[in-house]
Amino acid sequence: GISGSTSGMSGPSSGDGQPDSLVLSARSGSLSVLRSPSTRPTAFCTKWGSTLLESRVKTPQKLRGYIETFKLKIIHELNALKRLMRRAETDYYALYSLFVLVKDGGNGPVLLHTAQTSADETLASDNSKSILNLIIEHIAYTGGFCVSE
Repeated sequence: GISGSTSGMSGPSSGDGQPDSLVLSARSGSLSVLRSPSTRPTAFCTKWGSTLLESRVKTPQKLRGYIETFKLKIIHELNALKRLMRRAETDYYALYSLFVLVKDGGNGPVLLHTAQTSADETLASDNSKSILNLIIEHIAYTGGFCVSE
C-alpha cells in the first residue's frame, strides 16, 4: 500500500513546535486516515480529508483534482496572510482581519506555523514577528482556535 504523511496539515502542535501529522493510507483501492488519538485536525483538514474519503469516484485523476483544489486554497490563504501582514503594520482593521483569518479560517495553526518558520521577507521582519506574537497572544486570550472534534 501507499502511505504518506501530510505533515503540517492538521491542528495544534504536540508540544515540539511542529503541527501534528495526518497520515493517509491507500490500500486495495480504499483511502483511509490514520492518526493518533491526540491529533485534533483543523476544520480545513477535516473538510479536506472527508472530501477525499467520501468521494464516489476514487480514480487517481479525480483525487488529484481534489488535492490540487485544496492546495490552491492553502496558497490563497497564505497570500491573504502575507497581504494582511503587510497592511497590519499600519492598519488596525487589517490587524483584525488577520486575526479573524487565523482564528476562524479553519487552518489557523498551519498558517501560524508557516508564517513563523517562513524565510519570506514579508513574514520574517521584526514587525511581522511582533504582529504574529500579538495574534498568538490574542488567540490564546480568546479561547484558542476553532478546531474540529
